[in-house]
Amino acid sequence: MKAIIAGLWILAASLAAAPAAGASEGDRPEISFYHWRTVYDPGPESAKRLEQLAVRRLYLRFFEVTVDGEGHPVPQATAVFRQKPAVPVVPVIFMENRVFSQHPKTGELAGKLLKRVMDMAEQNGVELAPELHLDCDWTHSTRKAFFEFVDDLKSRLPKDWELAATLRLDQYRNYQAIGVPPAHRGVLMAYNMGSIKRPGPGNSIIDPMVVARYVTPGRRYPLPLDLALPIFSWVVVFDEYDRYQGLLSPVPAQLASPDSCLPIGGGMCVVVKPFPTAGGWPLLEGWRLRLEESSHDDLLEVAKMLRVGVSSRRLIFYHLDESLILDRSGADLEKIADQLTVIQK
Repeated sequence: MKAIIAGLWILAASLAAAPAAGASEGDRPEISFYHWRTVYDPGPESAKRLEQLAVRRLYLRFFEVTVDGEGHPVPQATAVFRQKPAVPVVPVIFMENRVFSQHPKTGELAGKLLKRVMDMAEQNGVELAPELHLDCDWTHSTRKAFFEFVDDLKSRLPKDWELAATLRLDQYRNYQAIGVPPAHRGVLMAYNMGSIKRPGPGNSIIDPMVVARYVTPGRRYPLPLDLALPIFSWVVVFDEYDRYQGLLSPVPAQLASPDSCLPIGGGMCVVVKPFPTAGGWPLLEGWRLRLEESSHDDLLEVAKMLRVGVSSRRLIFYHLDESLILDRSGADLEKIADQLTVIQK
């Protein structure tokens, strides 16, 4: 079975990497970043990287939408601006799927959401790019309500604005059966594609072999499609019985010491000397830790595999964080973007 999967991966990667009929060399796609922390206060290295990469827009999470005890949509995790962004901002709204399952008749939600976005921008002196970005893991059961909401929100946007909706790999591959959101453009989220809670070796953040299963050479998504890729790492924690305990980020320094965590292969180690985490909870002897990373090679391979299906010119990295920026050179990020320069007309 492993040999079959590996063969499919190689075939899909080679077909996707080859320029399709009518393809042409294009300029490097516009590079940008998500900012997902509640407080906007980037450090000096982040500012330097934005300037170095000539970032022209920043995708900043403004707030999230959840439901209250009565099932009504309510905002939470509202962004706080300690700095004024140096470039125009695309407001990103994360919407829990249960907003559309518990309160399917969204009614005035679109108008309230848009007003809140505009009020936040005005109050904080934030220049907005002409785009609104919805992040929602909609499902078959919530599709109708979500699509109606998207259609309503799109009709309320200022003239010349665009509405973007995120897609997961299964929605990208199976759009003929699942449906296409009535947005102006889509954003393919090519990360968080595996089971975090499954014990043993693996990488739930990004895995080219998983992506290969969703690639259909020559097929294009009906909407203009941007690509989002990860640049983060974390540690998945299991107890001595392989029961999932949670995630650690940033990665503890003790993982580099076999005296604290003894490597057992597959990116895993077992705790031999208990130590506390940054969050204060301890890692106990016998617990197993799995380091998951967004390696440069994996990012290059995934970008190459998806470039035929990504018809837009924007590459968004998740996310803008001082420690993550220090781990990635601007040249490395540009090399990943270079994989998307061959596009199909």
